[in-house]
Amino acid sequence: MPNEFVPWEECELPDCEVDLSKEGGNNGVTGSGTVGDDAVDLRLPGSPDNYDGGEGDDFIVGNANNNELDGEEDCDTIYGMSGDDAIYGGEHDDELWGDDGHGTNPEGNDCIEGGSGNDIIHGEGGNDGLDGGTGNDEIYGGWGNDGIAGGEGNDYIEGGTGDDIILGDDGDEFSLDDGNDLIYAGDGNDCVAGEGGDDCIFGGSGDDTLYGNEGNDGISGGDGDDRISGGLGFDVITGNDGEDEIFGDIRQGNATDLDLGSDTWGGGDVDDFVGSADVIFAGAADDYVDGGAGGDCLYGGSGMDRMFGGRGADYMYGGSEDDTLSADEGNDKVRGGSGDDWIMGQSGADIIYGDFGGEFIKGIEVSAQDESDEGGEGCIEIRREFDEGVEGCDLIFGGSGRDKIYGEGNHDSLYGGTGKDTMFGGDGNDYMEGNGGHDTMKGEEGDDTMLGGYGRDNMSGGNGNDYMDGEAHDDNMSGGAGNDEMYGGTGNDTMNGGDDHDAMYGGAGNDGMLGGSGNDFMSGGEGNDNMNGETGNDTMNGDGGNDVMFGAKGFDVMSGGDGNDEMHGGADDDLMYGGNDKDTMYGDMGDDVMDGGKQNDVLYGGDGNDDLSGGKANDDVNGDAGDDVLNGNQGDDFLWGGEGDDELTGGYGKDVFEVHLTWDGATFTSTDGDDVVYDFTMAGDADVLTFVIKDESGGVSATDAFNALNAATTVVDDGDTLVSVGGASIDLLGVGGDHPFNFSSLEQINDFSDGNYLYEAVDIVIV
Repeated sequence: MPNEFVPWEECELPDCEVDLSKEGGNNGVTGSGTVGDDAVDLRLPGSPDNYDGGEGDDFIVGNANNNELDGEEDCDTIYGMSGDDAIYGGEHDDELWGDDGHGTNPEGNDCIEGGSGNDIIHGEGGNDGLDGGTGNDEIYGGWGNDGIAGGEGNDYIEGGTGDDIILGDDGDEFSLDDGNDLIYAGDGNDCVAGEGGDDCIFGGSGDDTLYGNEGNDGISGGDGDDRISGGLGFDVITGNDGEDEIFGDIRQGNATDLDLGSDTWGGGDVDDFVGSADVIFAGAADDYVDGGAGGDCLYGGSGMDRMFGGRGADYMYGGSEDDTLSADEGNDKVRGGSGDDWIMGQSGADIIYGDFGGEFIKGIEVSAQDESDEGGEGCIEIRREFDEGVEGCDLIFGGSGRDKIYGEGNHDSLYGGTGKDTMFGGDGNDYMEGNGGHDTMKGEEGDDTMLGGYGRDNMSGGNGNDYMDGEAHDDNMSGGAGNDEMYGGTGNDTMNGGDDHDAMYGGAGNDGMLGGSGNDFMSGGEGNDNMNGETGNDTMNGDGGNDVMFGAKGFDVMSGGDGNDEMHGGADDDLMYGGNDKDTMYGDMGDDVMDGGKQNDVLYGGDGNDDLSGGKANDDVNGDAGDDVLNGNQGDDFLWGGEGDDELTGGYGKDVFEVHLTWDGATFTSTDGDDVVYDFTMAGDADVLTFVIKDESGGVSATDAFNALNAATTVVDDGDTLVSVGGASIDLLGVGGDHPFNFSSLEQINDFSDGNYLYEAVDIVIV
């Protein structure tokens, strides 16, 4: 801004002096009026240059010299004419003119005092000093650089052209009986102080300095780069055109405003006064606005504005273009308007909109009333609506307190600060940081980025491809529509991918993940995590910890990683790998492929034709329903094909192959199908054929059960040994190579010895 703010203490009237010496053109003669109404014209030959009207309604006309004219008592009319005149109205209602009343005489620098009463004062040409005195006065500066003081009472003041200094009252100190003034500064670079009372001030064109001071003032800067301070009381200020600097309360010369609180009067010193709520409309161009104390209503208008709410619960609207807004203290409501705005909530529970938000603020327009004797009362009308313009890329800081921040249109950056904040990204690709506190972030439209910070945060991506990082503590994330990417960070986090293809990373802590629709990727990280792919072809990695995974619908791929993991394939065909520790896998429906991994694992194929591999260590492999392929691989494994025609391979180690039967005391039955064991080895691995018998007879011993089973079982040995009982069969391939004769019963198999050791190749388990 090109001009400095004139400090309030420097916005004072200059000394007004008239040279009444002979050297100054005054003859030193003073005439006196009679009791009654006098009419005197000092232009007549032999007339004095000075005149005292005395009592009565006098009419006095000066001359071309420097005159001293005093109306004294009653209602007088005085014309100073040309020259530098000192004019005093005296008591009652006077009409005082510095020149001839027509602007035809040469200009003079006049000093005019209205005195008591309701006076009309015209400075006309020249640099005049005008003082209304007591009463409700009308003062017109005319042209020239004038100094005007309204004095006590409700005054109407027009500065006219020139660089004027205008004080609505006496210009000395605050007083509670100062009047309500209506001031028009006019053209030029003016300095106006309304002083006490409810004043209405219009700066006009030029670079003006305007002070409302005490009272509820209405101030309009007009054209030019204006400096405006509302002072104490509820003020309504409009900067209009030009790059304006506006303060709702008192503006000091050192570029700081007083520390003002609520709307009350103090004890006398300026520091004891406290501010109140102000309404400020900055207008066009790049303005600086500081609401000061109290709950202010601030509107930046067009231009790149800098706005500060100050103390109190403020309403702030940046308007069009790229604005900088700081709500400061109090529970504030802020919206940036169109343009790329920078917004800081500071302390308090703030509600912040990056663009247009709700209709919580109206703009202002200042207008004068027709009757000048009403002064400032009722001279303000709030009636301007917002022009929403184009949405911008906003930068918003919530600060401390529980803030509500709305990014709205375009690509915004929102920072919650400390406190429990709520943020709404709106349209566009937004960036949000919760920072401290338990925050809620809603990306809404666009591809949004959300960082939770320190605290238990809730994030919702909405539409678009969103990025979420809960960072510290227990966070809740929901991707919504779009291909979202989520990171839980530390803490026990909950994630919901929503629609489309999402990626979720649990990080540290015990996390819960829901894939939603689409083909999702989930990584549990450290901790005991719970993952559910829901619909779509999902990929789940347990990583560290004891994790639980549910594939649900679709072709899912699961890997347990470290820890004792539990996996459920759900519907459709799934692929599962146990990893490094003791895992439990359930294929459920579909044709599943499972690998237990490195430790002692338990595998259940479920429905469908499954391919199950125990991996390393001692595994329990169960085919369940369907035609399954089971492989124990390394270790001492248990293998049961279940329903269907299954293929079993024990691999290295002492493996147990199971056939499940039901015994009712008379017959054996089974739901197992026709199974094939490819490597039943007695001489080397010492494999075991175990019959798991469900006893429904009321109690049978193992010996009796074996005898009954041996009698009911058919064994056919033609190089391979086929064992059939209760509707189930198991073909032991390659057994003939272990012995020189053919088996015909379970008892023969059980009694087989290779000469080095004796073991029971057939076992009975009663359940």
